[in-house]
Amino acid sequence: MSQFPEGSYKPLNGAPESICAWEVPVESVPLPSGGKLYKQESFFYNKTTIQLKAMTAKEEDILTSRSYAKEGTTIEHLIASCAMCSYKDVKELLLGDRNALLVAIRVTGYGSEYIADVNCPKCKKNSEFNFDLGNLEINTLQVQPVKEGTKIFEFTLPVSKKIVHFKLIDADEDEKIEKEVENQIKILGINSVGRITHRLFSRIVSIDNIADRDQIKKFVNIMPAYDSKQLREYMSKIEPSLDMFTEFDCPHCDEKSKVLLPIGRNFFWPS
Repeated sequence: MSQFPEGSYKPLNGAPESICAWEVPVESVPLPSGGKLYKQESFFYNKTTIQLKAMTAKEEDILTSRSYAKEGTTIEHLIASCAMCSYKDVKELLLGDRNALLVAIRVTGYGSEYIADVNCPKCKKNSEFNFDLGNLEINTLQVQPVKEGTKIFEFTLPVSKKIVHFKLIDADEDEKIEKEVENQIKILGINSVGRITHRLFSRIVSIDNIADRDQIKKFVNIMPAYDSKQLREYMSKIEPSLDMFTEFDCPHCDEKSKVLLPIGRNFFWPS
């Protein structure tokens, strides 16, 4: 992913230079899904790239908006502004597409260097790491959905041999699932909540063409562990996305590992 070109400054039609003669840079950013998983009426339908305008003071207003922060919609409004589409359009974005646009917007505003604190997966010690956002790999869609314009895919479970239809989810759905899990933890206690089974149940559309939610829930709870593991790995493998993991050399234990790009407050407010 390249950085956006620098903006240009031109006097208008030979007239005296104007303070509004600055042209905001725009760049085509690849969409991991290629737009193939959206309905025909969607803004993102069949779009392999999205035109993104560079961040300006207007987008900084969005980032500092208290009302957006309270609603938890800051990121959606930021993407909508830079992608020049509606807030409703952004709410439909798959997680992988959303992350790709979010990182591209950060690069347009503050460059590809991003310094953040990470914990070593091996020794658990904290250290500062310099992420190069311009080198993150894009995993494009390689498997076709069961029907064009849908987010539904098929997988045959290796042990039980049942055919599962599951969906890729957008950021809205992911947040909803996580809130449901957190609410259950508060009510029942952490040991009473099946995080894995709940997420699987939320994404499975049918099993052997049976879409009854009660039957699906019952099967998920007795699904062979190997079936569950293989299904979750397949879901992750086929999802079009930006690879958010980076090679990390720990300065404390000298071990090499992969760390997830942390998107915290300083992602858009670098020091």
